[in-house]
Amino acid sequence: MGNKNPAIRSVLEDLARESVHPDETDLWPVVRAGLVAGKTPYKHKEFSMNKRIFVPAFGVALVLVLVAVFMARNATPVSARAILDRAYAAQVQALPTQGILHTRYERFFNADVLPEDQVPGTIEDTYYDLGSCKSRSVDVNSKTGVVLDVHTNDGSHTYGGFNYDINSSGPLTVYRSPNPTDPAAVTCAKPFMDGDKEMFDQMRNDMNAEVVGQETRADGHTVYVLRAQIKSILAPQDTSPTLTTLTAYFDANTYQFFGGKQFVDKNGKQVLIEEKLFTVSEILPAGSSVDWDVSDVKGIVIIDDPDGAHYDDGSRG
Repeated sequence: MGNKNPAIRSVLEDLARESVHPDETDLWPVVRAGLVAGKTPYKHKEFSMNKRIFVPAFGVALVLVLVAVFMARNATPVSARAILDRAYAAQVQALPTQGILHTRYERFFNADVLPEDQVPGTIEDTYYDLGSCKSRSVDVNSKTGVVLDVHTNDGSHTYGGFNYDINSSGPLTVYRSPNPTDPAAVTCAKPFMDGDKEMFDQMRNDMNAEVVGQETRADGHTVYVLRAQIKSILAPQDTSPTLTTLTAYFDANTYQFFGGKQFVDKNGKQVLIEEKLFTVSEILPAGSSVDWDVSDVKGIVIIDDPDGAHYDDGSRG
């Protein structure tokens, strides 16, 4: 550009190496400070010296503003396709080997398109000790809090019990069985980190998927929010698919797929018909306190099973 001022040239070179977003960059304090400085009364000699300093500073600030506006207009935001490709690649990344993975997974199905408050879902709260075989999973009715499924391994015993009736009133019977004496016979639970595969594939196969913005979740994750129009079979008896809106969530740093929600239009309103979503995903420090023996869970009855007749291997058919 032929600019010989080294200060301005250095600023321009730095800006050329990164994207500038006006909503995240506030340059006006620099300009405002310069204006205030220029209006402050000084003695003649002091004013003369400050004037010489102020003019280059104001010039640099003005250049920053102009460059920021120019680059913002020409910057290309991350695309839905790039997010989906990075999320696909992120699925093969290995978890740390230490710490405790804590997740909360919410499921909701509303094939009859009823008002959302009339349909219960489930919330699965899970802990995995990444350095051992210890695990804990407790599934409850999202509206009543009734416990529907427990599967826990505290290292020496397995606690298991489940009820397929989502409208059960409880309490849930949980059997406390000793682990097999042969460690090889104990199947360690595998962390379930990715959202529903079918939902991800639906989003990834839609060429018109778009980024609608970013959100900060309750667990602190900043996520990209993507949206797509897809066709879904809501119930087995349906003879033709229904056009639905799929909203999916991806970690803005790791691109982990957290799952999503599907909506259908009914009488001009968007009604939630399906949700498969990690609402919490964090790794706690190794040694964090977790009640692996589910002694803190209310709404269950624990029965000792010394012979292992009710040993729960975690499979749910």
